[in-house]
Amino acid sequence: MNIKNIRQILVASDLSDRALYAVRRGALLAAQHKAQLSLLHVLDTKIPHQYLPELNQKGNKSVVDTLSKEAEKTLREQATTLSAKHHFNYNIHVEQGTELVKIIKQASKDKSDLLVLGAHGKHFFRDVFLGTTAEKVVHESDRPVLVVRNPPEGTYKRVLIPIDFSEMSRHTLALALSLTPNAEFIVLHAYHYPTEETENEAAISVSMEDNMAHLAQQAKIDLDQFLAECDLDTQHIEHIVKFGGYPPAVIRMIATQCQPDLVLVGAHSHKNLRDLLLGNTAMHALRELSCDVLVVRPPPLL
Repeated sequence: MNIKNIRQILVASDLSDRALYAVRRGALLAAQHKAQLSLLHVLDTKIPHQYLPELNQKGNKSVVDTLSKEAEKTLREQATTLSAKHHFNYNIHVEQGTELVKIIKQASKDKSDLLVLGAHGKHFFRDVFLGTTAEKVVHESDRPVLVVRNPPEGTYKRVLIPIDFSEMSRHTLALALSLTPNAEFIVLHAYHYPTEETENEAAISVSMEDNMAHLAQQAKIDLDQFLAECDLDTQHIEHIVKFGGYPPAVIRMIATQCQPDLVLVGAHSHKNLRDLLLGNTAMHALRELSCDVLVVRPPPLL
């Protein structure tokens, strides 16, 4: 997948109000990137109670057909209205089965460059205990997943990108520039005070205050160099170098201060650390931040 060319966007919708936020955001991105928008609804395997009389009279197939037609009608009405305003092409898909499986399968079939979902759907309390569909998709998908929490108000204007100078950070920055080229970027790097094992004699000889000032200055230099190596114009990017420990806490604090409308979080490719990294960074961002969150997966070679 070439992140410089976003051509296929898949929005999974459960037809809830929050899902409509995701549909609207997907429409804006499709128009911005001249991409094809696919809207997917997966029918709940549990038949809603209002359809039980029809189920008893006509059987399961009749109810599924009714639900499928209603879902397709709703999605088509949403897509038609948004397309008339923003001008993009779209497809409608209605499937029955396990939501996670169908979303991953459709994304693979479409070769989607981006998946878009709402933060919470119809089953808020179930989500609290079992995890949202968005969290499950983030965990299983090998594609970038945008989780939309707020109603869109135009294109993204203020984007926060935490980085750690890794190749994954380069990839995340590249996707941010591709997805939101006109946004204001805030790049965050959190540094740490070295442990005794890594301290050298020069560091030990100065006071802790002086050493901390030196670390902050060096972190700023390293950040400038990293951004320059990424061929970015650092004059148009706000830098934040912050002393801190636990990454989710630092990200949450800076997000509260800067009020971005989007945060990008990179998920590293180490398979044995996958659950830990997602749990400590991306999942915390999804659950704790009040803005939209884009979880970025590494390209195949990372």
